[in-house]
Amino acid sequence: MNAANVRDRLIHALRLDLVGPDPLDPRDVGLAHEILDVSPTHWYLTGFLVPSGVAADFEDLTADETLTSADDDDEASDDEPGPARRPIFPSSLGVTVIVGASAKTLHVTARWATYAPEPREPARTETAHTERGAAPPLRWTRQPHTVTVPLSLDAVALRKGVVLPESGGVVVRGVIRALRDDERTSLTSGACVVTVFLVNQRAKSATGPEQDRAVIFQSELEVHSPEGFVPRPNVRGAHLDDDPDERMGDLQYRDAFEYAVGHGVATLATVTGTGSDVFCDTVRTTWTPTAQVERVIPSEVPGCELRMEALAAFDTPAALRDAVTPMVTRYRAWIEQQRATPLDTAARRDLSNFLLDEAGRAADRIARGLALMDDPAVFDAFKRANRAMADAARKRSPERYAKPGSAPTWRPFQLAFVLMNVASIAEPTNPERDVVDLIFFPTGGGKTEAYLGLAAFTLVLRRLRSRASPRRVSRC
Repeated sequence: MNAANVRDRLIHALRLDLVGPDPLDPRDVGLAHEILDVSPTHWYLTGFLVPSGVAADFEDLTADETLTSADDDDEASDDEPGPARRPIFPSSLGVTVIVGASAKTLHVTARWATYAPEPREPARTETAHTERGAAPPLRWTRQPHTVTVPLSLDAVALRKGVVLPESGGVVVRGVIRALRDDERTSLTSGACVVTVFLVNQRAKSATGPEQDRAVIFQSELEVHSPEGFVPRPNVRGAHLDDDPDERMGDLQYRDAFEYAVGHGVATLATVTGTGSDVFCDTVRTTWTPTAQVERVIPSEVPGCELRMEALAAFDTPAALRDAVTPMVTRYRAWIEQQRATPLDTAARRDLSNFLLDEAGRAADRIARGLALMDDPAVFDAFKRANRAMADAARKRSPERYAKPGSAPTWRPFQLAFVLMNVASIAEPTNPERDVVDLIFFPTGGGKTEAYLGLAAFTLVLRRLRSRASPRRVSRC
């Protein structure tokens, strides 16, 4: 079992514990008619909707549960408890989408479950209590429900809504509006914003344990449009000229869109295709949202020597430069390729040109670091640093390099980072000493090793130069 499977099982267990069975998860088929020994609002912490209009009056059956600390002293326990705040439970959930001008109808699927109470046979320890006239304890049996209805994209019809068949008062309704000026883009011409709500309007049951009859659990809303939903770009950073981070986020994620926004709940979108062929026709709500973070994979640089021990074995600076210069060459080619990327706004083009100019300066710094290998101390320090990093890698993970042909190897960005900073370390008057370079991406990409490689080069170079210079002898 790999890490992804373990993580998936943990998420599944968490959802079962907090929300309950998911009708779309084949692993939960056996729980479609589960039986609980306690009331479901006591068992599940979220995912349920209480009858509207009584949310503030709905009795919290867990309110009498208190947590005490073993560190509480007698003096503190004598204090009267403060006023308890009664929780307000939700009675609706919603999802907002953008539909194109050709869309006339949405197909809405609501999924939920109710739990029916029935007396259960008391255990032997409870027999005497029951004989004295107390009501027997209840058990709750799950009853799943799935209903699909068409929803006309008419303002009056949406607001009126549809009472779902055999639901006892579960309603789907919505609102529609035109896009605001600040929401309009080339992608949203003629589109409208539609919000669909799932509302529990069932009649409230008696108070006490049986009040859960009127509650709907594992509530979910799925919205389908045959014409597809209009993607909405995040244009927040495009209007914040004084915030460089927001502007860079706007540039780098200009092709990242959202298809739905949840209200009181998260959403999932079913997206197919890539690039300009991306298409989304179904969105649904979820109480346990998840997201995948893409793994950072180092690129390949054909013809560039990245093996640490090979870099430590070069006899001349010229041979080292010939082996590493393909990195600089391909980096400059990539920069020119990015300059040809079409951008739709002047602000994005200006920022792109600035960032690519900075990348060009980084390429110059790498080339300058290679040029400084003609300094015997710099060349020697660079080779010794590579040898030290290779030895450390082999000692840290001996099993990794036990196979013939395997060797400690730099990732391209790591070697580039070291070479980019050679000049500022080797030349005391270099203006780049005022520059702080930061490697920024998710954990596990190799940032620490790059920093250690530069630290090793710096320490060795200082030792070599201090050995070559005459020592001062201080006298007391």
